[in-house]
Amino acid sequence: MDITDDSLQKYINAYQSEKKRIPINLAQYQKEIEEAEKELQAAIAAGDKRLIYGYQDILKQSKYNFYSYQETTSFLREPTKEDIQYRIRQRREFPKKIENLSENMMFCFHGTDLKGAKNILFSGEISSGADRTGKATSFDPPGRISVTNKDTVDTSVGTYMNIDASYCYPAGCLFVVTPADKDEYDALSRDGWMIKNVNFKTQPDRLVSVVTTPENIDKVKHWAQQGGIDVSKVMDFDAFVHKYSIQKDKGLSLAIQKNIRQKV
Repeated sequence: MDITDDSLQKYINAYQSEKKRIPINLAQYQKEIEEAEKELQAAIAAGDKRLIYGYQDILKQSKYNFYSYQETTSFLREPTKEDIQYRIRQRREFPKKIENLSENMMFCFHGTDLKGAKNILFSGEISSGADRTGKATSFDPPGRISVTNKDTVDTSVGTYMNIDASYCYPAGCLFVVTPADKDEYDALSRDGWMIKNVNFKTQPDRLVSVVTTPENIDKVKHWAQQGGIDVSKVMDFDAFVHKYSIQKDKGLSLAIQKNIRQKV
């Protein structure tokens, strides 16, 4: 899909509007923190333990909302035609190309926005939100992360890594990992498309690749280096498809050669 000057200008206008909203939203988040602190101090003065615990939780959540929004919006930048066209193409082509990879590769895919990718690379682990924040949901239980496989990777790309969300922000990353074993991989659809948390520091071989857009490569490699992760595993979509399509072809070639030797 080609991006016309008119459509690009619409995205630039959206960027300018978003830029104006950020200080307003930050001020609102800050106000919520101040109100929660005020209520907490009143509860402490009254000696009401129930209210103290309640406002401590509210204050913790208010601070999380503020810093999370602040970190997310730090990536705001003006959209470019090249980035938009690349993302639209990958959204359309990448899942179809991945479907053709060998099932023997047993790849699992975990998509996240750029803020999430940074935190994963710094921590050296993909873990559930329940483990990070202490609050579990039906979609985010402790000790388990959501993933897709080669047949359902479209969900990770389209829904979780913001590849076709607001072009005012860079796309996120797609973490490609292997399951703990074949049983875990075979049970994906039965177990709600989840595997156990993946720690790259204790099991570095389980991280296959960190896939992102060309715009993000240098930034993500820098984060990977800081997190002690092999920077050669950071690549764009086209490089990933090229690398593992070749490996698949080599595997098929070796299988054919072995079959021929057995017949001779």
